[in-house]
Formats: sequence, C-alpha cells, structure tokens
Amino acid sequence: MLYRKLLFALSLLAVLSAASAAAPPVFSATRTAHAPRIDGNDDEAAWADATPITTFGAFWDGKQARRQHRARLLWDDEALYYFAELPDDLIRPHGKQHNDRLWLGDVFELFFKPREDSPAYYELEVNPWGTMLELAFPSRAVSFETLLGGPPLGMSVATRTHDGRWVVEGRIPWSLFAATARRPAVGEQWKFQLAFYDYGADGTEPELGSCAPLTVASFHRWEDYAGLRFDAAPAHQK
Repeated sequence: MLYRKLLFALSLLAVLSAASAAAPPVFSATRTAHAPRIDGNDDEAAWADATPITTFGAFWDGKQARRQHRARLLWDDEALYYFAELPDDLIRPHGKQHNDRLWLGDVFELFFKPREDSPAYYELEVNPWGTMLELAFPSRAVSFETLLGGPPLGMSVATRTHDGRWVVEGRIPWSLFAATARRPAVGEQWKFQLAFYDYGADGTEPELGSCAPLTVASFHRWEDYAGLRFDAAPAHQK
C-alpha cells in the first residue's frame, strides 16, 4: 500500500511538473502615475520601475536571439506604453507609409489578444523610421489585404538609431482595443507577444524572435502567446 501511494505521488508530481513546464510565461506591465513622454528616450523614472522582458528567441527552432533584445511595458488609465531596445549592426527598414508591409525590413512587433472567448486580436508594428502598422483582426481568417487600407488606430511612436542598435518608444491608447476590450483592471491578464525581424546582408535570411514560446514560425499563433499581467504601481508611487 505504501509503495502504491508513493508511486501515485511521484506520478502526480511528474504531471504537475510537466504542466508547469508547458505553461507560457507571464510578463508584467507596471502601472505608473507618470506617463512617459514619447520621445525615444527612457530617462524618466517611470521606465526604471518597469520589469524588463529579455527572453526573445525563435522558440520553434529552439534558438535564443543572437543578441539580447529588451522591452519594458507601463500602463495607466489612458494607455499602454512600451520601450524596446533592438541591437542591429545593419539597420534595414522597409516602408514609409502607414500600414505598409513593414515586416519586409527590420521591425518591432506587438500582438495582443485581450479575450480568450473572442477570435479577435491586434497586430502593431514599428520600423526604425517610425513607420507604423496597426491592424485589428476580427479573426485569423481575415486577410492582410482586407485590413491594410484601414485608418490609423491611434498609436504614437518615437524611434532612434545609434551605436549598433535602434530603440522605439510607443503609446497605445485603450481606445485602440475598443472593439473587444476595455481598459484592464489591476491583476487582469491578456494574451500577447512581442517580436522582431532583423535583416542582415543581401542574400541572408532575417533573424526572427519572440518573447512567447511559439511552437511554429507564425507570429499569429495566439494559442502559444505569453501572458501580460497588468500590475499595480510600485509602493513609492502611491
């Protein structure tokens, strides 16, 4: 009897460990009392409170990014804010028009799926020139071409390039998600992922990376997205 109980306990532990290992990561957006200026600089105190996201890679191929990419997220009653730092020795953007095909050059991408019970999700992109793509997908069945002619959705950005890297700072108003979501409450979680394309010399394939453990090379596979938890402001801001 004791042996059976021990065997059962070990089996249960193995199942729980496997489930834990398979669980997607959950990243934090920190609430702030002081909205950052969108100027491409992270010299404001609010950014020091944000928890860095540094685990980028092509997880579908079992590869980490060649160099460390870093992103941070803040939020308040009006918007979600992001700051990303992308190492890049050969900066090669594509597209100077809103909703151009920015993924054909160096780009930083954000995907959000606020609701599990809806097929809708959002794709936002920025390239080193500050060109933006803003798409609200009712579902994955809707084609890019159907959405590319849409109007701006309200995101604002600032970019800078220097010292073998480029940075982007952005503001996403909650109104951008109005079709499916309201402003989140403290402790709420959404599905999301951050990603990048890094193009090298002519004739080479771009490096792709995501902060979510995607099982296939598709940034639209929201089943594998990470979690984004909207945390309270740190104690020193209260």
